[in-house]
Amino acid sequence: MAEDSGSEVTIFLESAAAALPAEISGELCAVDGRAISAEERVTIRGHGRLRYILHVSPGEATGTIHRRLRCELVAPGASAEIFVLLHGKKKQRLSLDLHLHHGAGGTHSASTVRAVADGGSHLKIISEISSAPKIGPCSAAVDSRNLLLAPTARLATAPVLSIHGNGIACTHGATIGGPRPDELFYLRSRGICEEAAKELLCAAFSSEILSKIPTRLPGQII
Repeated sequence: MAEDSGSEVTIFLESAAAALPAEISGELCAVDGRAISAEERVTIRGHGRLRYILHVSPGEATGTIHRRLRCELVAPGASAEIFVLLHGKKKQRLSLDLHLHHGAGGTHSASTVRAVADGGSHLKIISEISSAPKIGPCSAAVDSRNLLLAPTARLATAPVLSIHGNGIACTHGATIGGPRPDELFYLRSRGICEEAAKELLCAAFSSEILSKIPTRLPGQII
């Protein structure tokens, strides 16, 4: 629980393999009274599989949360699924630095990022995929979609590809947009105020990630 920032940070880690597939290490430190910074490093070997879900919910206080995740897939059969939902309000500052590195052929990664910026919040998202040179075929994908709910909010996203080798199937995409006027009109025409209509659209936008979080978390919550 990132109490100093007023936001709640939930992490769910799930891994499965015949042998221990991942080495997970990280650190969480309060930079000052209103800032939280955390970094995790994950190494996946053999036929290890990692499922990582990060949810940063909006808080009532202003503050800063910065998260950095580096995931290395170092042996054939290793795979990683990353799901991230960030929601900023008021004057919060949220940033995510996500880096998946393919060190061997026969590996797979998929990252799904959703972010919502409201009020005067500032969000920054960097999602990077890289590969070692001269590795065999592997696949990677990044899908980053971002919702801007207020003209005073700021949201920046940058997908980065650093691929060195042939036979690597890699896709990436990033979008930023506001609520569709026709969707708002539809809800307003049914007696729903504009603020409530935006909340409904935000809930629908976030549901893809929220549905991945188990009711009871067997993983790690900080």
